[in-house]
Amino acid sequence: MRSGTCMKRPCGKNLVKAPANLPEETQDSAPVQEEMTAPLVDIIENDNEFMIIADMPGADSETIDVKYNDGELTIFADTIDQLGDEEDVDFSCLQFDPGSYFRNFRIGESINSDAITADYNDGVLTVHLPKREEIQPRKIAVKKK
Repeated sequence: MRSGTCMKRPCGKNLVKAPANLPEETQDSAPVQEEMTAPLVDIIENDNEFMIIADMPGADSETIDVKYNDGELTIFADTIDQLGDEEDVDFSCLQFDPGSYFRNFRIGESINSDAITADYNDGVLTVHLPKREEIQPRKIAVKKK
């Protein structure tokens, strides 16, 4: 049993209610929980793409599920309980609680949904959302007359 937590809820967690309408594929892999953590994100735009950078420490790359469906991007992941079921662990303070991450975003029509990619490294998930070619800025050549 984990005892000695310094507060009732872990500090700094963004808790969200688990949606009732998770996609079927996600429901199969996601344990039903009343609350999940919404990962903190940065969203960056450049000429060619948007990037969603999500802090998801403790996530298992095998359980990260990124889906795009009908204009909605969904991120789901389970975290790894690195201490397992050790009964004799006595925490002075516990701020990271294993559980699940969930976040979804409405995505505009300017994204090339067939070219979305994602990578996970050192607790950070980066989702690349390339812009459709017709909306990317292009250089116009100026000819001399």
